[in-house]
Amino acid sequence: MNLQKSIDKLPFIMDWVFYKNEKVVANFNLEATLKANKPMFDISYCMTKAFNGIVLKTVQYDKNKFEPNH
Repeated sequence: MNLQKSIDKLPFIMDWVFYKNEKVVANFNLEATLKANKPMFDISYCMTKAFNGIVLKTVQYDKNKFEPNH
């Protein structure tokens, strides 16, 4: 896996998004990405929890499940 090309294709690295129709913070997880060879994101309920490393779950990026929060 070419990590740089994978990262360049992602629409965000850390942002508020809708994941499965729920407003959450998604944060790129490099360690999980390298282990899975697929882009992985940590999901948190709020930005404070995301910054403090409090994660609900880590999920694979799927453009059909992530929508931008306008």
